[in-house]
Amino acid sequence: MTSFLLIISFLLHLVLFMIIFYLYQHIQTIKSDQTKEIEDLLNNFLREIKLENKNLRNPINHFEYQNDSNRYVQKKSESEEQAQISLKENENKKDIALDRLNSTSKTSITNKPDKIETSMHSQVNYLYEQNYTVEEIAKQLNCSTTEVQLLIKFNET
Repeated sequence: MTSFLLIISFLLHLVLFMIIFYLYQHIQTIKSDQTKEIEDLLNNFLREIKLENKNLRNPINHFEYQNDSNRYVQKKSESEEQAQISLKENENKKDIALDRLNSTSKTSITNKPDKIETSMHSQVNYLYEQNYTVEEIAKQLNCSTTEVQLLIKFNET
C-alpha cells in the first residue's frame, strides 16, 4: 500500500514539475514579447525624432554667419527650394491633423482662467494650524465637528 502511494506521489510531483516548467517558459516568452514591443516603440520614436531634426536642420543650414556685419545671411543654394517644399508639406500635414483633431474633439477649448479650489482637508488643516477650535472650523466650513475631528486625526497620523 505504501509503495502505491509513493508511486502516485512521484507521478503527481512529476506532473507538477512539468506544469511549473511550462509556466516558466510561458512567462519568459511574454517577457521577451514585451521587450520587443518596447524596443520597436522606442525605435519608431527615435526615427520620428531624427526625421524632425533633419527637417529642422535643413533651414538652419541655409544661413551663414557674416563676421563683418554680425548677422546671418541666407545662402543661395539649390536645396533651398526642396527644404521649403518639405516644410510646407509638414505644415500641411500638421494643419490636416489639427483639423481632424478639432473636428473630432467634443470639448471646446476656452480661454477661461483656471479656478483653484482648496480641498476640505487642506482648509481644515490650515485653520487648525491657525489655532481655531474644532467648532469654529466646522462653523466656518459648514460641516460637522466629527468630520473636522476626523480630518485633523488624518493629518496627525
